Amino acid sequence: MKILNHVNAISITTRRKLYSNSVYDVFADDIIDSHGNNVDGYLSVEAKITTPELITGVCVLPFEGEKVGLINIFRHPQSRSSLEAIKGHIETAEALITSAQRELLEESGFDCDLGRFHHAGYVAPEAGLFKGRTAIYFADISGLEVNSYTVEIGHSDLHFFSPSEVDNLMNESLIEDATTLVAILRFSQSLK
Repeated sequence: MKILNHVNAISITTRRKLYSNSVYDVFADDIIDSHGNNVDGYLSVEAKITTPELITGVCVLPFEGEKVGLINIFRHPQSRSSLEAIKGHIETAEALITSAQRELLEESGFDCDLGRFHHAGYVAPEAGLFKGRTAIYFADISGLEVNSYTVEIGHSDLHFFSPSEVDNLMNESLIEDATTLVAILRFSQSLK
């Protein structure tokens, strides 16, 4: 069954670069669809490192049994904290699973063999704004010791939560990050 199609494809008529840093380019695009509908100045963000499949980052949900590990992260654009899975950008010529392994070590101190990772699909974090997709991985950290690591700006240590605790945290809107929510959903489905 064909669900997705491109009958109303959108074209960029004009593109203006508004900003660039080491990771992203930000554009204002004038766009038009096949029906003649147009928007001027549509904001578009693109990562500088991407795969042909538009993968720009990874999300890692570490787990021990049924408990998942989340980091309390203060997100300055939101002016609030959120419990989130580990996430990060891919690097040039780096395999996605290697990116996941690196991000897990950098953000939690767990040095996990590649055999402990399970690929769980993809998510488009903000498809209306951001040109990119994130690869989701689960990492079994059972029995591993935490190595020393540098806590990133705004991050705290990794904490583990049971399925019922995760449900409560979601109901209290303490887990709001879309990529984290998709990772948790896929992990809970994998337990069935």
